Amino acid sequence: MLPDQFVRTNRFYVVNVRFIQGVGRDGILFASGEQIPIPERRVKEIQLEIASAVTRNFS
Repeated sequence: MLPDQFVRTNRFYVVNVRFIQGVGRDGILFASGEQIPIPERRVKEIQLEIASAVTRNFS
């Protein structure tokens, strides 16, 4: 069980929303410049999950 600041993007990645710089169709971009892919069919769903996690952790 991980804290709310972590979001599973697919079965290979769990990301910490504190380090995300942007989310788009190409994937998730981190502050370090790294980018990981996300399934195209889940882009909107993952964007909503990340937005929800950010709201919970930074409000």
